[in-house]
Amino acid sequence: MSDSIPSFDLQEYYNKLVAIGYFADDDRAPLPYMLNHNLVSTNKCNYNQYHEIPTQNDYNIEYISIPKNGTHYVINKFKIESENQCKGVGAARIPPSAQLACGTIEKSIFNNNNNYKMVIIREPISRAISSYQEMLKLREDCPWSTPITRKLMFYKTRDNVEKSFAYFLHEIYKYGFYDQHMFSQYECINNELLYYKSFKNNIFILFENMKDELEEVAKIHKIDSISDEEAKSQFINKGSSEVKERIMKLITENDKYLKVIKHLYSEDFKLYEKVKNEDRFYR
Repeated sequence: MSDSIPSFDLQEYYNKLVAIGYFADDDRAPLPYMLNHNLVSTNKCNYNQYHEIPTQNDYNIEYISIPKNGTHYVINKFKIESENQCKGVGAARIPPSAQLACGTIEKSIFNNNNNYKMVIIREPISRAISSYQEMLKLREDCPWSTPITRKLMFYKTRDNVEKSFAYFLHEIYKYGFYDQHMFSQYECINNELLYYKSFKNNIFILFENMKDELEEVAKIHKIDSISDEEAKSQFINKGSSEVKERIMKLITENDKYLKVIKHLYSEDFKLYEKVKNEDRFYR
């Protein structure tokens, strides 16, 4: 992955893509052109945002919010105000008022300070299914990737869950990760030099144990927080459990799909097992 994106006029770039039909619903812009000009693919984008969570101690916690790993729950739980507590570099506003939270000319957004770094790690198969469901939403705040999704077979066959998910795996294998919601977890944190022991103070939370482990983090680090019930009541990102069950059944009964997921997210499987089996610390 490139460490930087060349400096250019983002508004001019956007206008150019509008002119050739990048954001249009028709087929004016060829898919290869769109993939090449997409600014949030992994070969053009460093995932480099974090939320700063204040504590009652003499340090804060910098929460690296990996997409599809419970970000909205954490934001609710710790009463994070994204407008004031979201940090990072390379962010810009483009029409239609959607934030481009990618790209940096800096190696890292951190300076090896004394703050704790917190990240939530999720089991890769579950996360791949969640990423698939997210991409089908055609999110308005993902203006670069949504036009690409419309052109792909996994979206066009979405009424057939099994067939659509098979296409999803095939197309990200073929075209690469073209949206941050499908980036590998390892990619998100390795960009920031966080991958194990690079920083003095790391907090690794397992997605499936998020409720209990975040409670423990709140107590240890004296963080103002709300209850699990309150955090869940504000939760906005609920995928279909029926779809998840059908896809999991597909993966279980067809080893070839599991092999593709393990290939696409090979580092994530290693990371997940390491976090799961390690005697993690929060102090």
